[in-house]
Amino acid sequence: MHLMGTRKPHILFIYKDFSHFTRKDYETLGTGFRVIKIRSPFGKSLPSFLWAGFLQFIRLIWFVPRCNLLFCWFADYHSFLPALFSRLSGKPLYIVLGGYDVTHVEELNYGSFSKKFRAFCTRYSMRVAAMNLPVAEALGAEARERAGEIRIKVMPTGYDPELYLPSRQKEDIVLTVSLTSSWQRYMIKGIDRFIELAHLMPSMQFVVIGMDQDAEQLIQQPPPNLVVLPPSDHKALLEWYGKARFYAQFSRSEGLPNAVCEAMLRNCIPLGVRTGGIPDAIGEAGILLDEWDAEEMARSIKECPDPDELARAARQHTIDQFHIERREKELMALLK
Repeated sequence: MHLMGTRKPHILFIYKDFSHFTRKDYETLGTGFRVIKIRSPFGKSLPSFLWAGFLQFIRLIWFVPRCNLLFCWFADYHSFLPALFSRLSGKPLYIVLGGYDVTHVEELNYGSFSKKFRAFCTRYSMRVAAMNLPVAEALGAEARERAGEIRIKVMPTGYDPELYLPSRQKEDIVLTVSLTSSWQRYMIKGIDRFIELAHLMPSMQFVVIGMDQDAEQLIQQPPPNLVVLPPSDHKALLEWYGKARFYAQFSRSEGLPNAVCEAMLRNCIPLGVRTGGIPDAIGEAGILLDEWDAEEMARSIKECPDPDELARAARQHTIDQFHIERREKELMALLK
């Protein structure tokens, strides 16, 4: 890779998966920096874990001397060596915190802090970072609970409203989207709560998208108004966002819920509980409970005074708070 011959500073961009939001940050940083990507997926088996660590170590030896700063999506196993190299080299490290990396749901053995060595890697990374960038206020508070007085700047993910046009062709559908293949994921994403609500509201259709066949078997006594669908592509999701009147996020642990923001841009009324970044996403433009209560949620939906007005408010709230241009400007200003 040719690294010389440009005056742009160099960023070493470290990630596990090149998701939509990871890619957007990569593209944004590419407008002002020369960005070098390192994909670091640490496998679950010991041989694959050690091999991933070895490969990352070799790449860091080569690239860190050639970069001005390091940028890492999520704190986890894959951020430990970049943090160590950052400390040894004096090159600043910036870490995006997304939710899993600051969490420990003990009863479900969920989160980076559910295992001692993983917690050590995560905590060390956050403490070394020049700045941690949680996508929601609640995640910053949770990170400080677990890692102490670390440096934090809240920087939400961003959405382009032109890609999620408003829809007024609504049906009596409550929608949720969750890639679910295990009992742990089923419970974390609150699918059991979603089904509980479906039982209480037989006149409405409830649709859950993203469950594989094994996860579908976890639903005992599914109500007749429940539709369970496998993972869908983005185009199909946009169509469902356009049809559904309500979008539900009843998670027990959550970062800034991307699907909620996307659905709100399509004029879905968001339903949620006060967990993680869900209150940030919904604001005053939806139905938000302090604690889960299926009967209270059902009552709030039925008594919703002006659904069309609330749907318009949901879209406007997302544009005001989470426009993609806001993250792009804040990110470039911080790193420059």
